[in-house]
Amino acid sequence: MCRRNIRFLMNPAFSFVFLLAILLFSIQCSRKGPHQELSPAAKKGTTKSGTNTGTEDAGQKIAYSDVQPIFLKRCGRCHNQNGLANWGDEKVAITNAKKLIQRVAVATNMPPAGSPEASAITTAEKEMIHKWASGIADAASENATPSPSDSGPTGPTTTADQSGADATGNEGHGGPPGPGTEVTVASPAPPPAAPPTSPAPSGTNLALEKCAACHGEKGLSSASGFPHLAGQSATYLNEQLNHFREDKRKDSTSGAMNMIAGSLSKEEQEILVSYFSDLPHPVTAPLSAEKIENLDLGVLFKKGQELAKSMSCNGCHASGPNLLPGPSAWPSLAGQDRVYIENQLAAFLSGKRTNATTMPKLLKQRNPPITDEEMQALGVYFQNLRPEKTESKQ
Repeated sequence: MCRRNIRFLMNPAFSFVFLLAILLFSIQCSRKGPHQELSPAAKKGTTKSGTNTGTEDAGQKIAYSDVQPIFLKRCGRCHNQNGLANWGDEKVAITNAKKLIQRVAVATNMPPAGSPEASAITTAEKEMIHKWASGIADAASENATPSPSDSGPTGPTTTADQSGADATGNEGHGGPPGPGTEVTVASPAPPPAAPPTSPAPSGTNLALEKCAACHGEKGLSSASGFPHLAGQSATYLNEQLNHFREDKRKDSTSGAMNMIAGSLSKEEQEILVSYFSDLPHPVTAPLSAEKIENLDLGVLFKKGQELAKSMSCNGCHASGPNLLPGPSAWPSLAGQDRVYIENQLAAFLSGKRTNATTMPKLLKQRNPPITDEEMQALGVYFQNLRPEKTESKQ
């Protein structure tokens, strides 16, 4: 029986059929054969619908409609009313996408430190603005990148394509071209031109970059508590910036002024001082006689007027027909923000502001001591003081 089986296995016909079956089986089950994965894995960067989304997961693309409410709520106070770029306008926001990335994610100075928006904006809102702006900037970079066919040669090239095929179409292996192959060598690239000299920054540009968020592009603050800088003397502005940089005067709100003043070069400080001092003084609509007689604001105005006269405030801070300060190193208070005036008087009285000697003495030596209501009255008086209202006309 065993011999019969052995003879059967050694039969050439059987051996041929057996080997053929093994060969066919190995071909059909190889990795390159017709068998495919039952459920191919989705490729990275492709949604179920096949739309390429880069490295982000499907559904993570941020639309402008998602960030516009943030722009309006967190940036609209300055980037709308003061002449700054209005992020609430889609075209403007798209044009300034790279600037938004810089200010929100890199320098993190928008909203500016110390502003109400800076404490109100959330991390999620900042991340959403960053994602949206990054998507816009990336798309703009891709559209601006020239295709290989447009860029021209940048070095030695041959008529062989990048796959290694030579000029006859035969596949090569990256070696030297065969006989008869044309070789084109590009001309050497010209040396890079020297970068152009950057012009000196203008006062408007510096004001927009450094100051406008709190003090307005034209030196008129849009938020109560921040001082108007328009029309202040160059001597006073320069002195206060020096005091902030040297920490002789502290920004009690956030410390932002100390950081900003410290970041200014000598040239930038001179430009900003000249720019703001040349702007016209703020002018507040005068209170009508009816308001002065009947409203609480009018009562405070009259009380502040009497205090300014008894304490000789106008001689230093609002004298003459134009209500300019006496010495140029003293600030002009006519038309100034009332809350800012009140806060500074309180800081002098409490000792929080120490970069002046005259004001703390005047306030502390007054008998009886000045009250919170009286400081408020002085703020209302000076804010509503106009050049037409000199002491001789009142």
